[in-house]
Amino acid sequence: MPWEVISAMENAVMDGKTSFSRSGAASKGTSWLSVIIPTDVEILRGYLESMKNLNHVPEPLSYLDSGLPLVAFDANTIDDDNDDNNDVSYYTSRYDSTILWIDDAGHAMIGNGPFYLDSYSPESRSIRIISFDDKTYPFERGTWSGFERAAFPLIMGVDIKNPIIQGEQLHVDVATENSDSLLYFVINASGHVISSSTYDVAYDAVYDDTMNPMDDSLNYDMNQFDSVTHTKITVSANDTAHLSNGANSIRIFALSDTVLKPDYYETGFFAFGSNETDFTLTPVLPGIQNANLSDIASNAQSNDIFSLQPVSSNDESNENDYTNIYYLMLVVGIISIASVIVMRIITKVRKLD
Repeated sequence: MPWEVISAMENAVMDGKTSFSRSGAASKGTSWLSVIIPTDVEILRGYLESMKNLNHVPEPLSYLDSGLPLVAFDANTIDDDNDDNNDVSYYTSRYDSTILWIDDAGHAMIGNGPFYLDSYSPESRSIRIISFDDKTYPFERGTWSGFERAAFPLIMGVDIKNPIIQGEQLHVDVATENSDSLLYFVINASGHVISSSTYDVAYDAVYDDTMNPMDDSLNYDMNQFDSVTHTKITVSANDTAHLSNGANSIRIFALSDTVLKPDYYETGFFAFGSNETDFTLTPVLPGIQNANLSDIASNAQSNDIFSLQPVSSNDESNENDYTNIYYLMLVVGIISIASVIVMRIITKVRKLD
């Protein structure tokens, strides 16, 4: 709000013609001051005319340089005998411009935002605002549109060899977007972090479309992304030597320098020693048959379902398992038949009684 409008409002309130508050207006029997109600706007215009004719300079502005009205003087440098200190040409121009605005717009709502009040109708209780398109404004439309939608970091795909051999380097290819760095953790079956590091994302890298997407159900179209990058994570042989014999996992975080929320992806993989060449996946849950590791290791999604064990050279343990199951089923059957016979005997005895 321009200082000349504020000064006119203060003078109108001090003279009792209007009030800044509803309670004051009710107690004094005046209007509640508004810069868009025609009667109040006319009062303000009258005060602006009066201040202009009287060469009125508001007290807070009386010690400002007329050449630089927004820069305060050092009070010790002011010469009270020099009329140039209070040159009224600047103040007169401000009064004139505000009066002209009121005459053209019909209100005193003056601001410095992107919109201005075009019209107000108290009868229909409607307000019309118009965009203020200043041709000298230094920023074109759309300059700040990049901030309308946060560019969250995204992990577009992860490619990891599965299974791996303990004591050999592990390479993980990660495709990301809007990411500045990658943070990873390799965790063994005991829940211990055996390797962790941060990689800077190379923005000049090209996405390899042969990589496996992290989730086929998402159906990512890589052509729609302009900044998909390809980063290779390398876990040293010394670290992989500490992997568990069986299921392990890796957690990857895509980080951005401009957005606090990271993207997160976790996947499991299997590891075994270099002297162990053949393995089976032994199911922890019943009802899942054994299968060769090379066939289903890449499809195993949970470390709780499978445990990795070397293949036994003889089948005695499997035969013992089937024998135990046979005897267990036989015992359960005998117990069930005995229960039915007992229940029938009890029923007949009760009928005889």
